[in-house]
Amino acid sequence: MKKIFSQPGATAGLLGAVVFLQLAAVRVLSSATGDAIWFAGRELHWGCAFKQQFGVPCPNCGMTRSVLLTLHGHAGQAWEINPAGPLVVLGAVMFCATMFLLMRYQRQQHQTTFADANAQAVKRGIIIGSSVYGALVFAVLMAHWVGQVF
Repeated sequence: MKKIFSQPGATAGLLGAVVFLQLAAVRVLSSATGDAIWFAGRELHWGCAFKQQFGVPCPNCGMTRSVLLTLHGHAGQAWEINPAGPLVVLGAVMFCATMFLLMRYQRQQHQTTFADANAQAVKRGIIIGSSVYGALVFAVLMAHWVGQVF
């Protein structure tokens, strides 16, 4: 087992595969409509504690339905419920693709003398890109919430 993880790119590839499998499992086991969520064929009856306590929706209200609708191909309906949901799914898919590309890159670069410097630059780019994308998703989430509350 140790030998598998010592290969160049193994960690990135494993991480990409785990996130991808989680998305696939959520899609298979869960579904949603504009008003309800089902998990393993059973409807979940839960609501937002923040909304129940304070009478206004929280920034994440509708996020679960939005993510599930996006995973099932209903991005337009998901966007109406909470526009951050499709962005979260897109971000997760881009993360998986990036990890697979990083794995491939690390395996190819392992044979060159510049492997460490190039790999660090690629990782830094991934971190910066992920941070910018995360800030974008957060801004969309907050803008949607402010629009609902006010």
